[in-house]
Amino acid sequence: AIPSNPKGNCEPVLSFLTKAISSKLHVVSANKSPLAHTRTNTRTNIHADAHSDNQKVETYWTLQQLAHANNVMYNHESAVMDGVPIFSLWKYTLPYAKLISLRGCLNSTTTMILTRMEERGGSSSSRSSRSGGSDTSGTTAIEGETFEEALAAAKHMGIVEEDDSLDLDGYDAAVKLRALLVYCSSSSSSSEA
Repeated sequence: AIPSNPKGNCEPVLSFLTKAISSKLHVVSANKSPLAHTRTNTRTNIHADAHSDNQKVETYWTLQQLAHANNVMYNHESAVMDGVPIFSLWKYTLPYAKLISLRGCLNSTTTMILTRMEERGGSSSSRSSRSGGSDTSGTTAIEGETFEEALAAAKHMGIVEEDDSLDLDGYDAAVKLRALLVYCSSSSSSSEA
């Protein structure tokens, strides 16, 4: 993914994507920011008109419209849920489904931390007999780890955002949820994505 501040205005990723698509290049991006943010529509937008100035628009759909106009594709499957094909599933398998609710674990870091801390408070004999077991990450998982131990393990695995507050304060999960809602709740998803 192109580094960007998900709390900001999607830059520099939005400029890179817009330039590539405008240059008639297909784009595959793992960056979730364009799927989750809005921006102010301007007359330089190919679909803007005099009545739409200063109107907030979804960045994602603007990029899809630009890709359509340039006869290229903008793909983003790995932007949310570590590459689980959620966008393709929605587009090709469920195009006429109505989104009622969305539930799931959207942030690997917090999921891992909570899982590793989960059995804190077990008896010392049961902890010692189970400690030292190996989990699928290749790191040693000791049930009932402290928050700091579990965070260190997640950092060792490389799944924590560079600014760990994005994971720990829930912002990363919120951006992913917003991205899924923008994509799955729009009537444009079956016709333009």
